[in-house]
Amino acid sequence: MEQRELRGQLERMKERLSQAEAEKHQAAEYGLRLLESHNELQAQLEEEQRVMTSQLEGLEQEKFSLQRDVELKVKLLESLSAEYESCKTSHALQIDALHQQMERIASRDLQEARGKLELLKGEAEEARLAQRQAERKLEQQATLLEARGEEIRAFSQRHHETASSEILVLQVENAELLEHKAALTQEMDDMRYRTEQLELSRTVLHRQVERLQQEKEEDQRVAVSYFNALEKAREANQELQQQLSHALQQAQDPRSKGNSLFGELEDRRVEMERQLISVKVQYKNLQKQHAFTKQQHCRLKLQIGTLLQMKCGQVDLETMQRLQAMLDQRNHEVMELLKKNRELEELNSVNLVGSDMQLGKSNSDLGDGQYYVDLLKLKLYETRQQLTQLKENSSMQRMKHLAESQNVLDLERKLFALEGQLQESQGGTMKLQVKLDELQLKYEPE
Repeated sequence: MEQRELRGQLERMKERLSQAEAEKHQAAEYGLRLLESHNELQAQLEEEQRVMTSQLEGLEQEKFSLQRDVELKVKLLESLSAEYESCKTSHALQIDALHQQMERIASRDLQEARGKLELLKGEAEEARLAQRQAERKLEQQATLLEARGEEIRAFSQRHHETASSEILVLQVENAELLEHKAALTQEMDDMRYRTEQLELSRTVLHRQVERLQQEKEEDQRVAVSYFNALEKAREANQELQQQLSHALQQAQDPRSKGNSLFGELEDRRVEMERQLISVKVQYKNLQKQHAFTKQQHCRLKLQIGTLLQMKCGQVDLETMQRLQAMLDQRNHEVMELLKKNRELEELNSVNLVGSDMQLGKSNSDLGDGQYYVDLLKLKLYETRQQLTQLKENSSMQRMKHLAESQNVLDLERKLFALEGQLQESQGGTMKLQVKLDELQLKYEPE
């Protein structure tokens, strides 16, 4: 039964061995294909990297030239902004001058309006004075007329019947003379009032003339000062414009600064900056290539771990083959021992038959040699006991041998299991190392 179980296990192990061999060949083919595709992809990657490097260098050079253009345009813009600020300042000064001029004009107009207002006030005073005089004159004439009317009525009442026509004529002439006298007196008052008004107007006009002359002199002085200031500002603006144009020409053409060494240094600086840009591009490409090789190294470690696991399977097959050979050897030894046991049993049976026959003959020949017969029986019994003991010892040795072989097989199995666990732990350690390298590559700063 044990041999059948061992043979069944052997057949199953052979089937597993054939399956493992087929899988190993298939994995080897896949590995070759992957290696070829990896080499092709590596060549394509190197070609693409060269093309990308050349394109990056061109783009960096173009970027550098564009930066130079931008810097030049920025300088030009700064100069234009400075020019704009100067123009703005000059315009602000002009606007301030115009504001001051407008203020002066407004103040002058205000003074003129005030003068006109004073004239109008004087005319109004004259009109009010004339009105008062006219009212007073009207009142005097009214009172005079009332008095004359009353006198005429009284006179007419008293002397209506007694007065003669001559007296009436004289009285009428007297009244007319009195009226003419009153009119002359009124005209004299009017002339005196007009004379006073003319004196007042002359005084006001004289004051206005003096004030206007003072304002004119002040305006002339202010105009002369502003004209001088504007001339100075115009001259300063022209000088600044000339300096700005000269500075712009020098900024656009660095060789026009009168020193050829400066132009040479500028060319060297530009060349060194271009070389620096190319070196930076190459350094970035080398960094990317280093990261890629690091990833490839991690993948290679992973593949090595997989190969170790495959090797572990191969070691399993080799161990099974070795165990199978040991099992065959032990079976062969057991078969030899069984053959020897059979031979010993046959030899023992033959010896027993021969001894019985000899004893029979000896009994027939030596009827009286009972002592010798007993001695032979005793030796035969001892021989049989020794043979039985030898059989027991042989069976015990065989059982011990089988137990030892079983223990050896158990130890081989345990050793095989431990080797498999060791290989698996090595593969797991390799995978963990690969993951650790990937995490370091992912999270480490460039």
